[in-house]
Amino acid sequence: MSAESSSAQAFGPNWVRVVLLLVIALVGYGFGQDFDPARASVPPWAVSAVKVTLVAVPVALLCWLLSVRLILDPVGVRCRSLLGQKEMRWEEVDEFYTGAVTTLANGAIPMGTRHSFRLKAGVNTEQRVEKVRYVATVKFTRTSVKDGTAARVVSFGSRFSRAWQIGTLLNEFTFPHLWRKVSQRYNDGLDVRFGDFTLSRQGVKVDLLGMFPDLNKKPIPWKDVRSYSVENGKFTLVYGTPTDAAKTYSAKRDVEQVANFRVMMTLLNQVRPMSVASPVSS
Repeated sequence: MSAESSSAQAFGPNWVRVVLLLVIALVGYGFGQDFDPARASVPPWAVSAVKVTLVAVPVALLCWLLSVRLILDPVGVRCRSLLGQKEMRWEEVDEFYTGAVTTLANGAIPMGTRHSFRLKAGVNTEQRVEKVRYVATVKFTRTSVKDGTAARVVSFGSRFSRAWQIGTLLNEFTFPHLWRKVSQRYNDGLDVRFGDFTLSRQGVKVDLLGMFPDLNKKPIPWKDVRSYSVENGKFTLVYGTPTDAAKTYSAKRDVEQVANFRVMMTLLNQVRPMSVASPVSS
């Protein structure tokens, strides 16, 4: 990628985590000073090892955290730290996963939000191997990626400051490229996969944990899709059957497990508009 442009956004470490690691290191140092090798039931070298570990681990994590940098610009993303650097152009991105989980104390007091972001490129070049097992007459299938063919992945989260702004920018930069790819496949009559959900002109397929491929051969027709919604970080698809109009089924997945979630919702709103569908924030 080229040098940083004037429109690039840079993000440093999450300073709350920096302070927390510093406190842990100081507490570990103080705790280690109370260890008396003469009174310990283990050899003196073991006591020294414990003292060093109590300080070295949080200090090592602190040094790593202080080194992280994230740069987002109209061209792509760069993520670097002491462990190396990863980068990806927006046009290369095939799948984008995002999630945010808020921790509540006593079910009401917000204690913080954990953000996660994952970008994958080269998904179409992955070679998958299926292993089939039978338990009685039930067929179980497990799929794995062949060594050396896995997609390139750039993943990060709340280690960076202003994670909510990172999410907004990632959606802004990835959406045009992903939408172009998805809409082209859909208009060409091909299946478009969003994690466990696959959309096509014929309807929707839902992958049941990837273990029952025989149940995923025929899509649920669009006329049988009753509703879809987003609530508490979960996407829910409600559908029925042509034989029993009163009976409904639902498929739920965490939003962070659905690839290109915002693109999927946009496609759903165009193909099967629903007044009950929750709006998707950028």
